[in-house]
This record gives sequence, C-alpha cells and structure tokens, in this order.
Amino acid sequence: MAKQRSQSSAQTDTAQEYVVARLHPHARTLFLPSLGAIAVAVAYGLAFGVLPEEWMRFAALAAAAVLLVFGWLLPVAVWRSHRMTVTTRRVIIQHGLLRRTRSEIPFTRVHDVTLRSNIIQTMFASGDVHLGTGAERDVVMRNVPRAALVQAAITELVDRSAGGTARQRRENAR
Repeated sequence: MAKQRSQSSAQTDTAQEYVVARLHPHARTLFLPSLGAIAVAVAYGLAFGVLPEEWMRFAALAAAAVLLVFGWLLPVAVWRSHRMTVTTRRVIIQHGLLRRTRSEIPFTRVHDVTLRSNIIQTMFASGDVHLGTGAERDVVMRNVPRAALVQAAITELVDRSAGGTARQRRENAR
C-alpha cells in the first residue's frame, strides 16, 4: 500500500507545472528614457524660472508632460508588458500593449538552447536566449537578465522533460 502511495505522488509531481522564473527584459533598456525624463524635468524647472508670462509656463508644462508620456511612460509600459515565464514544462513569451501576443513553447519541441550576447549585454550579464525548435526560425527571448543562468535552467528542464534524450540528440547533431 505504501508503495502505491509513493508512486502516485511521484506521478502527480511530474504532472504538475511549476513556475521556475518570471522575467522582464533587462532594466538597462530603461536607462535612456529615465535620463530623458530627468532632462525634461530640469529643462522645465529652468524654463519655469525664466519664462515671464503665465501662458508660456503653462505651454512649457504641457510640452514637458507630452515629452514625459511619450519619452518615459510609454517605454516603461512597453517594458512592463513584455514578460517571459519559464515553467517546468514550457516557456511563455508575452508582449504588446494594445495588441497582445502570447507564444508558448513546450520543452518537448526544443532541441537546442543557445545564448547570444553583444558587448553591452555581456557587460550587464544579459543576452538573447534562442530556443531551437526545428522550425524555420528560433524562438528568441530578448535581453534576458542573468542570461547564462536562464540558459542553464532551460537546458536542464529540456533534458528533464525529454528524459535525458534531448542531450543525446544535441550531442549526436554535433
């Protein structure tokens, strides 16, 4: 009886899906918009002190508000709307403000996990994680923070989901 319970609990553990990581693109993408927001605030402060007429100050305030909305608030909203979720069974990529796009890639379809990063991404330990599915194009997780760790975790999850056969397929492909 005890053996049956342990087997059934093992089967339910593999049947359940757990979230391993929830990610946004690296926050360094918000550096320039934040720098621009600071510049707009400083410029408005200087303009407020220099402009003699009330309507000019109001026009400067309106211009600063428009610049802040399009130069800072919109990039932050776009950054927040881009989500990457790694579970024990799949990778889910969601993006878009007005038109949402959601892609789900089960680990059973993934045969290759590659990390690519340019010089700036390397300085910030981020990068692009490419999931090879055998289709025309790889599925790409762009600007992933701690990309090497994410790549290692996904590789381990792919191997675990395929029962170790994914590693053998990769080695045979080389």
